[in-house]
Amino acid sequence: IQSASDTVLRRMRRKYTMAEFGERITRLKEVLPDCAITSDVIVGFPGETEEEFMETFNFINDHKFSELHVFPYSKRTGTPAAMMDDQVEESIKEERVARLISLSDQLAKEYASKYEGELLEIIPEEFSEEAGGRLVGYTDNYLRVAIEGDESMIGQLVRVKITKAGYPMNDGQFVRIMQTLKDAAV
Repeated sequence: IQSASDTVLRRMRRKYTMAEFGERITRLKEVLPDCAITSDVIVGFPGETEEEFMETFNFINDHKFSELHVFPYSKRTGTPAAMMDDQVEESIKEERVARLISLSDQLAKEYASKYEGELLEIIPEEFSEEAGGRLVGYTDNYLRVAIEGDESMIGQLVRVKITKAGYPMNDGQFVRIMQTLKDAAV
């Protein structure tokens, strides 16, 4: 979304409004209720006020995004935005980035918690030290799950039970191998 403030979007020369974007999210969630909505967000675009920032914050919270990638605006030489008045101070951008990252973490945990106790499928990709040496893979709705297992499970379609939801990692329990990716391609 870049920003959820129509006035900031106009300054960014974006051709959509947040009403249009909100309608699309609502329709998408009606058709795919479990979908994960993520977005890149830029904070501190020239002239961004606290009120405009809060429009973004509230839109993201109201629409229950699953995760955000938050970036502070940075000047790019030769761009129209770099020449705009009202550049936002670095300290304000840093504070806003921190607030959105905190919101993102909260929303990601809320999203993951809907799946605690559920059976999902992952394709284990690797052993991860971050996950205590366990196998790690992603579900089709982008939940990162760690399970106990061996190297033979890497690249297999594996059913797991989410035993503890969290962010950025969910704990899972191996249930069974569904099929190998090789078999799925045939």
